[in-house]
Amino acid sequence: MHGLKRTGMDDRLSNGNRFVANGSTRGDGDTLLRKIDFNYDHFIATYGPNGDGTGKALQAVNAPQIARRIELIVGAVTPFGAAVEVTTSFDGPGSAGLIDSFNSNNGAYYFAANNPSDPHYADSHSGSVAVNSPTFFMHQGPIWGDVSTNGGNVLPSNLIHGVIDNSVPLTIPPLVMPSLPTPQPSPVAFNTNTTITPASPGSVSAPTTYLVSSWTKSVTFNQSGSNQTYVAVHVTSDFTGHVTVNTGVHVQVFFDGNMSVKAQDLVNNTGLAANMQFYGISPANPNTTQTIAIASPGNFVGTLYAPSADISFTGNPDITGSIVGKTYSGNGNTSLHYDRALANIGEPTDYRIASYIEDIR
Repeated sequence: MHGLKRTGMDDRLSNGNRFVANGSTRGDGDTLLRKIDFNYDHFIATYGPNGDGTGKALQAVNAPQIARRIELIVGAVTPFGAAVEVTTSFDGPGSAGLIDSFNSNNGAYYFAANNPSDPHYADSHSGSVAVNSPTFFMHQGPIWGDVSTNGGNVLPSNLIHGVIDNSVPLTIPPLVMPSLPTPQPSPVAFNTNTTITPASPGSVSAPTTYLVSSWTKSVTFNQSGSNQTYVAVHVTSDFTGHVTVNTGVHVQVFFDGNMSVKAQDLVNNTGLAANMQFYGISPANPNTTQTIAIASPGNFVGTLYAPSADISFTGNPDITGSIVGKTYSGNGNTSLHYDRALANIGEPTDYRIASYIEDIR
């Protein structure tokens, strides 16, 4: 490029105006959208070579260059951002069921999705379903939220009260066992009915941890004093037992095998789905089938995160929480109420662009 080096960051060309087709004139304005570097690198002069504000200096460029710089604001994507997220197939809700949402920060669940004048109406339409495949089977139960598939053919319906997008890929990587604090020396199995009151309340990042070879009986978790109490259990086999989480307790259960229980076996006396979380660790062999089966009677208030599992609900359990898995099946009267408070729970699994702005410095 030859010529004089007079161009600057002024957005006026030709004395502030240029001619357009109708004979009028207007300012060009486009020079503000580009970093035009003839002699020095704007980025290094403004931010330093690593973008951290250190070492800012006028550094010559090897050749004139034009660049555009965008500042992105990203938000964390947490494990429980929708009512249902599955990679292979979705089948539900049943003819007598539904999927909707609420926000437990505003109180207990009640149906508000069909009443625009309700004060919590805005929280009732986030019962979204996302499937990373074309396989989406819907029966006669309504979905009060968005629906996305990856190559599906979901059509507008009076049963889907949200946006439909059939070209949205979804990635849920296999779940590996996270690093936890050193487990308590006992118990090493839950094969008899047990009540556990931790000596220490622990914390979100350092819960009181138990490593057990099996869980076949009833275990009740109590609060440590008057403190919010955090517990994590790693079961190195199937989960087929009972659990009761009392007020003030937050329990995470990681299991290496399958899960088969009745909904009444999962008692969450806190009333908050975030306080009873189940995680299915992905099998080392990806060809191994992992299953989570929850049957009637009873209701389930909690979360399931098992990217490699076929998850099924049979009968008429009422679910409050969020489901992440390989497949989802909820027949008959199964209903699912997504708790929007879960959007802020758990370690980030990804990041999403929230907004951006052009940096003209």
